[in-house]
Amino acid sequence: MKSVVYSAVAASLLGNLAWAQFTIDTEVGGSFSHGNSKDRSFIGTADMRYQLKRFQHDIGFELFRSESAEVVTSDRTTIEYQGRISFLQQGYAFGIVELERDPPADVRQRVTGIAGLGRVLSSNRTSDWEAELGYGTKTTALFSDTSTQEEPVTYLALKGMQHLTETVKLKFKLSSKVASDNVATKGQFSVQTSLGERTALSVGYKIRHNTEITGSLGEKFDGVLSVTLSQRLK
Repeated sequence: MKSVVYSAVAASLLGNLAWAQFTIDTEVGGSFSHGNSKDRSFIGTADMRYQLKRFQHDIGFELFRSESAEVVTSDRTTIEYQGRISFLQQGYAFGIVELERDPPADVRQRVTGIAGLGRVLSSNRTSDWEAELGYGTKTTALFSDTSTQEEPVTYLALKGMQHLTETVKLKFKLSSKVASDNVATKGQFSVQTSLGERTALSVGYKIRHNTEITGSLGEKFDGVLSVTLSQRLK
């Protein structure tokens, strides 16, 4: 029997709350398979942004849990902060700090620190596109080893927003952290349709790929398909 996979989002838990220059976006998704295999996964994210003149602060939280044949294969918690300050007309400097923990994957603590420069490639009433390049270090502490591993990391990112029509827009973000032994890539794609002045419906897909890590099913990636109903409050 073929596995049947369901991906759903609790719309009541999805929101976009905004007060002046402060916004919060939350998302919940999951997948379940039945038949010859019994696999379950859950992902929850929350992204916050605060902007004041030339300064912008982004904080992201992510919880990911997966099970295969009643065995927990991943229980990952990730917290990421990115701060940036704009200078000139199209340039900005940024810094990133990411904390990650995943006991089933033997990761007791992974800390990544990156500093770099970004450039606004295009900004007008129909589109916004930015590119970032940075450099830093990644320090990993494992449960199975008392020592820590430190290695240099190069960071590349491309993100943007494109209005397809007056009510439909495409959001895109692709980033990679390139280390000596692996490449960790995150991709986020979504199409958002305005249903009113403060309400929007979006369909998105997030994927996370790591060339070093292979999951229990032999894959090097995990992803979630989401349907989001957003309500903006002023």
